[in-house]
Amino acid sequence: MHTPPRPLFLSRMPQLAAAALADALAARGLEPEGVIGEAESTAVFAEAWCRRTGRSSTIATAMRMYRLVQLDRPNDVPGRAALARDPDEAGLVADWLAAFHDEATPLHPTEDWAAFAARRIAAGQVHLWHDGGRPVSLAAVSAPVAGVARIGPVYTPASQRRNGYGAAVTAAASAAALAAGAEHVVLYTDLANPTSNSIYRAIGFRPDHDAEERILH
Repeated sequence: MHTPPRPLFLSRMPQLAAAALADALAARGLEPEGVIGEAESTAVFAEAWCRRTGRSSTIATAMRMYRLVQLDRPNDVPGRAALARDPDEAGLVADWLAAFHDEATPLHPTEDWAAFAARRIAAGQVHLWHDGGRPVSLAAVSAPVAGVARIGPVYTPASQRRNGYGAAVTAAASAAALAAGAEHVVLYTDLANPTSNSIYRAIGFRPDHDAEERILH
């Protein structure tokens, strides 16, 4: 799957298929800026691509995909979850999405964050955790497709971290995905962030496979 200017996305596939795909795309003159997906597939693709084109690749982010096994919602976090619906919350959501991009995925293209936030809020995909009458954390979740819903992004402002808000709002978004008919709920984490990896394990997510994003120079 490729939606320029975003990286080429690869599903899990045999090594021979990943190499053949690189050769086929190079023969068509395509020039993706990067590739993202299951680590073994992307590594084999990048090796074949660089051999064919003379370019090079570097790993930008090492990730892990987690799949929800059994939801364990935390019951000791103050506050409650609610869908973002108030038009006044759209600006806050846009600001947090932009902050998440700058902190976690700075190499990805920027969006019109106001429009992006409005679309996801209208689709009922943005959950906010409120404590003391104000939002303190955000988790978005996609609509189930082929039985799979994906959590992300999850963002808590730095001043509100280490209070359990991220885990609580992620659990709320996961519960909503299950209620909407998702058979599987997944999310990606940055392996360089041990905090997020431990948080998701605590609410019932388990590792499914390692993934990575590579830049093609």
